[in-house]
Order: sequence, then structure tokens, then C-alpha cells
Amino acid sequence: MLHPNNVKKVRLQKGFTQEVVAEKIHLGLRAYQKIENGETKLDLERMQQLATVFNVGLLDLVKTGDTVNIENINTNVGGISNNDVTINQNYSIEEVKATYQLLIEAKDEIIKTKNEEIEALKGQISYFKN
Repeated sequence: MLHPNNVKKVRLQKGFTQEVVAEKIHLGLRAYQKIENGETKLDLERMQQLATVFNVGLLDLVKTGDTVNIENINTNVGGISNNDVTINQNYSIEEVKATYQLLIEAKDEIIKTKNEEIEALKGQISYFKN
């Protein structure tokens, strides 16, 4: 899970107020405060938004020392979600990197398939126009 202490620490290091970060990720102030307080379960997309705003790697926001604590992360990829799965374990950074690499590969495969479907549909549209 996104480590709330890391979010606040990075935000302060970057000189951002909570209001600025909330606005940059299109959230209300209270919703962002819940992130820093560890009250909100985030999906990978929202975690990546924070990493982008702070210009840090995603692992910088989730690691605690040399390990990464992953808890209640919603890894919704291609409509497949683990909303019902709760993981409470510490993983090495290398294990987390490998997991994210697999997620990226799955996402890339989904995008490739969708692009192929789009091209096929474009061909059908062109066929019916003629």
C-alpha cells in the first residue's frame, strides 16, 4: 500500500501544500488528506499520478526501508480486479519490481489486442461505407 508517511515526506520535500497536490491529481482536499492519513485504498493509477506529481518512482512511495509493504492495493488491469484480495506481507523491492513488470506486460498485451480490434472495426466500417 502507498505508505502515508512517504507521501507526506515527499510532498514536504518537494515543497507542495496538500491543496496543490490535491488539485494536481483532481481530488478534493479532504480526499487527499485521507491518502496521507492512510485512510484511503488507492489503485495503481492514482499511485502513479502521485509519483508523477512528485517526480519520483512509484516504489519511493510504497517502500519502507529495504522492503515494500503491499496492502489492499487495487490492481485493476483490463477490467480484471483484485478488489476482494487483501495482501499483508512485506516484499523485497526486486519482487515488487518483477510484479509491476508483469502488470505492465499484461497492460501492453491488452492494449495490443484493443488496437487490433480497433483496426478490424475500422476495416468493417470502411467495407460498409463502400
